[in-house]
Amino acid sequence: MSEEDAFVQNRPSVKSERRRKSPRILALSLADDPPVEIIHRRQTPLQEIIVADCPSERTRYLYSNQIDIIQGAMWLDSPADLVLEYNRNSLIGLAVLEGEVRSVLFAGLGAGSLSGFVHRLLPASAIEVVEVDCGIVETAHDYFGFPEEIPVHVADARAFLEAGRNRYDMIFLDCFIGPDIPEHLLTFECMNSLKRRLRPGGVAVANLQPVETNPLAPAVVETFQAVFPRVHLFSSLESANIILVAVRSPVRSAPPTLVPLARAFEKRMGINIGLLGTAQREFTWIPSSPPPAILRDS
Repeated sequence: MSEEDAFVQNRPSVKSERRRKSPRILALSLADDPPVEIIHRRQTPLQEIIVADCPSERTRYLYSNQIDIIQGAMWLDSPADLVLEYNRNSLIGLAVLEGEVRSVLFAGLGAGSLSGFVHRLLPASAIEVVEVDCGIVETAHDYFGFPEEIPVHVADARAFLEAGRNRYDMIFLDCFIGPDIPEHLLTFECMNSLKRRLRPGGVAVANLQPVETNPLAPAVVETFQAVFPRVHLFSSLESANIILVAVRSPVRSAPPTLVPLARAFEKRMGINIGLLGTAQREFTWIPSSPPPAILRDS
């Protein structure tokens, strides 16, 4: 069995996700989708940024490089709510986190929907963002209502992790340039820098492309598992994206299911964003033999 087959067979089947719900869609025909109206377009040194509205769905999208690679989205009539499933699924990390959430770092801004949501959900927590493209930062402020009070460091995420000393309770890793996470952010060395910036019991959350569109996915999971003592994987209902949650120095042992933690978190926060379903879609990846090589800088 190949490592791709092993990865896919142990992940619950998912259906294709339409554009209005998909965090990333590659090579998608837009013929059957509602039309969008481009309201902003700019070229930065790293990528082309496109903002478009879909009047029939009352949504606004942030695209990168081409019209079928969605980097963020917002409901025009309820901008505080999360459009994209992977954003909602990512919050399972808050249910897994041990202890109080005092500080959170988002590596990668996109439209700022997820970091803005966590800022409103946890007003007493310190929220920071590191984003490599200043054009994304300006677009998030100008077109998606990203809160001005959230500090944004314009820098490469790895350089920021390696140079800084602040430690966080949670770090979200969602640094896409176009369809891919830059490989220097996925290596063993970078994962160790990420781990050092977490407090004991802290959690790293990563949004991963599935093996069908990212052949490195098995190696990315293998690399996380080589660095972190506990790693959880969750499939999606509306897309093939995978949410990875890695725990640094867990105090308590992993429960047989995260459903009670998800239920308790939603009740405590007074929200209903589907985290019970996310917890129920946890899966175990069984690597091929031999397992994929751990990603390294050289």
